[in-house]
Amino acid sequence: MKKKKPGTKRVLAAFLALAMAGAYVPSIPASAEGSGADLLLDFNFEGLSAGAEITTDTASATGGYTLTESYDGSSALHLDGTSSQWLNVTKSDGTSLLTGLDEITISYDIQNERTTTNWAFFAAPNTTT
Repeated sequence: MKKKKPGTKRVLAAFLALAMAGAYVPSIPASAEGSGADLLLDFNFEGLSAGAEITTDTASATGGYTLTESYDGSSALHLDGTSSQWLNVTKSDGTSLLTGLDEITISYDIQNERTTTNWAFFAAPNTTT
């Protein structure tokens, strides 16, 4: 007796069932212990004065900026796209934050106000113009 091959509907149903079951498997964050991923920095803008140095345990940022209210009522960084508003982010000791890294992921919320071309993020090997 010949075995029947499963029909397209059965194969599709099996994939759908696997996909639905996968939604209930708990996920492990990329920065979880043992994953090898480390959080370089996580800036908080609460309690700052415009233009003040922004610091964490591992990094600091200096430059020109203003503060505004975010969508959730917290303080948010505001960069208006002019040459006087930018952040220079380094390790706490002033050395390069990205030296020795092969890849990074940068996550942030942004609300663009400008219609002209601008950089939301830029990394340079040094401070030479």
